[in-house]
Amino acid sequence: TSLLFFLFLFIQSSQFLEQFASLQNGPRKGAGVSQVKGLSIPMLPLAKQKALVRRIDDFLSLIQTLSVN
Repeated sequence: TSLLFFLFLFIQSSQFLEQFASLQNGPRKGAGVSQVKGLSIPMLPLAKQKALVRRIDDFLSLIQTLSVN
């Protein structure tokens, strides 16, 4: 779904990675469930999320078409 794809992209962003890195502690450099639940995830309105995903899908399709040719 659009929301899952949006979240997939967000967890690869520098904003998320910086938040997550600040939570890591201990010898294994992990974060607990309660810490992860406290992370801030900005959410665009659903219509904008869907528009963004459609645009990304278009670009991915174009890339695939160009790589096949």
